[in-house]
Amino acid sequence: MSNHKRETNLTLKCCENGSRVIQPFDTAYERFWRSNYAWLVPADWYKYDVEGHSGSKYVYPVAKTAALRLGFLIHTRKEPLTIDDLEAADEMTHELTMDAFVTRAYRFNRLFGKLPKELRPFQYAEILNDMGIPRAAYRVNPERTYFVVLGVASGHPQVDIDWSRFRQPPKASSVSP
Repeated sequence: MSNHKRETNLTLKCCENGSRVIQPFDTAYERFWRSNYAWLVPADWYKYDVEGHSGSKYVYPVAKTAALRLGFLIHTRKEPLTIDDLEAADEMTHELTMDAFVTRAYRFNRLFGKLPKELRPFQYAEILNDMGIPRAAYRVNPERTYFVVLGVASGHPQVDIDWSRFRQPPKASSVSP
């Protein structure tokens, strides 16, 4: 059986607009290309297409570990990521400074080069915590769509996947809304 045939029989773990979903390979591929922002985690590749601006890059060489972690957490949840959430997710033993939090976001945003700030995937916000205290946070722009391919869903035998297929957009007729 060809690799392409095997791949289309696979299901993939994904996040669509912050919700975890399992998608057939071909459906994930199409939704990936329909989204304003899309991240192919197994291949470390990110693409965007928003208001006439588009581009793509490999993530790790630009964002590095700490910024990549912040970007990943923002892209895989519906609710905003507060500074407290990041501290908990990273199991930090000390308080994360506001400068460090903002620097991580800045470093992740280097993926987007000269893309105007308002067109980047996430934005700064202040969110009230359980005690009503405003906390620094980042959230995906609610007017945009985002899709993250996390990998092969469980239950499939180990198979080599040619993730490069995701780097080529589908034929125009197959991506209509």
